[in-house]
Amino acid sequence: MLSNSISENELGFVFRGIHSRDFGLKITSIGDSIMPTLTDKVQDVPAIIGDVLQGVDIQSKTINIGVRIVDATSYQDLEERKHEIANWLMPNGNNEDPLTLDILPRWEFYAHVNATFGATDSLYNSSFTIPFSCTDPHTYSQQKRYAINGYNLAIGVGDSVSVTNGKLYDVQDELKVKHLEPLQLDFDYTATASFSVVVAETDQDGTKHSQTLVTINAGSGNYKGSIAAITQMGDMDGIELDVRSTAAVTISNFKIYYANQNATGRLVDESFEKVNDDLVTINDDTTVTIHDDKSNATSYPLFTLVAPTKLTKIAIADNSGNDNYVFLGSETDPDAEAQITDNMPRVLWDRCNTMATWKNFDSNNKPTFNLENGVIGKGAAIDSTSNFIRPKLDKKDHYMFGTPFVKRKWNGAGGSHPALPEPLSEWKFTVRVEIYCRDPRSMGKLELYMLDQNQARMGKVMLKDNSNSRDVVLEVELGTHDTRTHVSTYGTKYKGKTSKKTLKVYKGGKKTTKRVTYRSGGKTKKKTVVQYVTKKRTTRTASSTFTNWYGNISVSFIGNKLSVSAMKLNSKQANVWAKPITMTKTLSDADVAKYVGGRKLDSFATYMAKYPITEDLSAPLIRYKNDYMRLDDLKVWKVINGGTSEASSPMPICDPGDEIKIATEDGTVYRNGEPFNSLNGHQIKAIGSNITGLALEDNGAKTYSFYPSTALGCWQIDQRHVMD
Repeated sequence: MLSNSISENELGFVFRGIHSRDFGLKITSIGDSIMPTLTDKVQDVPAIIGDVLQGVDIQSKTINIGVRIVDATSYQDLEERKHEIANWLMPNGNNEDPLTLDILPRWEFYAHVNATFGATDSLYNSSFTIPFSCTDPHTYSQQKRYAINGYNLAIGVGDSVSVTNGKLYDVQDELKVKHLEPLQLDFDYTATASFSVVVAETDQDGTKHSQTLVTINAGSGNYKGSIAAITQMGDMDGIELDVRSTAAVTISNFKIYYANQNATGRLVDESFEKVNDDLVTINDDTTVTIHDDKSNATSYPLFTLVAPTKLTKIAIADNSGNDNYVFLGSETDPDAEAQITDNMPRVLWDRCNTMATWKNFDSNNKPTFNLENGVIGKGAAIDSTSNFIRPKLDKKDHYMFGTPFVKRKWNGAGGSHPALPEPLSEWKFTVRVEIYCRDPRSMGKLELYMLDQNQARMGKVMLKDNSNSRDVVLEVELGTHDTRTHVSTYGTKYKGKTSKKTLKVYKGGKKTTKRVTYRSGGKTKKKTVVQYVTKKRTTRTASSTFTNWYGNISVSFIGNKLSVSAMKLNSKQANVWAKPITMTKTLSDADVAKYVGGRKLDSFATYMAKYPITEDLSAPLIRYKNDYMRLDDLKVWKVINGGTSEASSPMPICDPGDEIKIATEDGTVYRNGEPFNSLNGHQIKAIGSNITGLALEDNGAKTYSFYPSTALGCWQIDQRHVMD
């Protein structure tokens, strides 16, 4: 807060998540138009007086907010604040951003500034009116998320599991956050000896920690109850649920979730983890009814399913008798038993949040292949956080790319991944990576090498910032260092500005001093100065589609075809683009023999590096911002019979832990943040599906049925009220 005369409780507004008081703004007026702009649609009919009304066009809503900058300390301070405010309010493409007025603290508009405005200045103060326009005239409440029967944190819940002193289930990432209570446990069991359910965690160094959640005597039945908060155990990476017993224990219908009490047949409000049936209720037949009496306009629930097991179909139906539904599934034969045949099973899911599955390249673990013009210097290493793999940081938070820098080589760190369960002739993998260009002069690259059954190089995915600009290229190749074929793209390239950067370095490359004579106070004096020279280096701000990249890159080799798909994501792992960039290359049989031969995909390695520039090689070393590079997620699928599915054996459309989102506002379906319309050539969404028809009109109630059943506790509903 910049102004002492503005209290923390003073009314203002929040735009783009920043409060007006953070800019020292005092509100003088709020002109919130009661209604949006209305325009008659009329038809002029000759020979009659007047027009024929054909409806009213409801357009955007205007909100004019009068403000005054107060308590600036100088004219310079006042001008700096004006520029900061202009940057805060400047429209960003076609986007509108959340606007909340403190007089309506729990409601949001989506707005943009639609006109220039002048300011009236007085001594260190400035007054002006900000013209906001909302193309959507509605206002929305804060979004609430409800977990049906409690959001289940266990992955792979479905069929009964029989375990003796071993792993029961993996646990969703939500259990890694520090908020680890309150927790509920609910499961059916049969056991011939007493057993304990244990939560366990394995550190990066292989140390295993565990904590007993509940101990149960021999017998059979159902356990429902609260369990003690899970204490912090090591790094909290690789969390799983285990069973400890001297005999086999059969567990079924297992659920572990956040709630203040047992949620069987009820909803949990995930904002404060309490059972709450005010907005949504679960009926005796496992259908769900949404009551939205606070809306006076159509509201759009968002349905989320976290797959408890492999699923061949997903469905939601409106039980109001109007035939609105959504059905997702592969082809089925009604005359054949629907037996699951997965022609693209997932064989690896590495969340890249632990070094337990990566081994650093060093003198004891040298790369088994040629790095692309790269070296691994002393001290270079990769490291993990709870979210990604990256180059290790030193005590000053600088990437450890190795020392000393080698000229005209990429200098970096890397590591190898364990082998897959089996070498794959046909395969698909998706890697989520990040590269952010923080200084136009910096050059960096992130590579994921594909290794064959002999740990030799058989391909590569690369994002490379290879020039004195912010251009980043995506390149995917098949083959070895010497014999390879590839596809690559910058996407769209954008022109930037070219300028000069002045560097001050030691004269001759080493620190030397010189005695110089100067005049001071009328006297001649001498002093010792360090001898410097200046160098001017070009810097360009040109960029491309892959500049500041965060997203998924999918690569498959099926038959003779190399296919690549790149989809940009946001911080919530939802898609930013309407559709991915795709590239394909069909190889001849001779090309397959040349570039693939008998090599099968067996493992991976990564390399993250920088290319030293003048700043790195000068004396003294000149610090600048290196490119951020991160490896976030890696999934691999085995392709069987070309990945196609027989009609009599529907293939799974999702794996355990996959997140399926069904948005009633625009009818879009997402799987793990990406649009989900087809799978291996099959259309996923059935003809006749009408997702937008599942929305709630005005303040009515609507009842839905779900497949899989809500009894599994794997569905969530996001809902926000809408007002005209």
